[in-house]
Amino acid sequence: MTISVDLKSHDAVSGEVKTLARCRLDGAVAVCEGPDALVQTLDEGVLSYAAERIVKPTDGVDFLDALLEVYRDPHFYAEASE
Repeated sequence: MTISVDLKSHDAVSGEVKTLARCRLDGAVAVCEGPDALVQTLDEGVLSYAAERIVKPTDGVDFLDALLEVYRDPHFYAEASE
């Protein structure tokens, strides 16, 4: 079970990887920390093709799994963390 997910960016020129936000389980709900604009966007939910619906932080583990499913670009991606 995924308990936290980091959203990262990769700068192709410098090779630097930055963690922009972290979403973690707090009970049955996912809580995201990071820049306000990014957190507000995440709070609106992400479209999960696996769940066939928009999954929101209130969906807990399903939301974290959806982040891993949706954000897979080489320059902006989600990665399970501890």
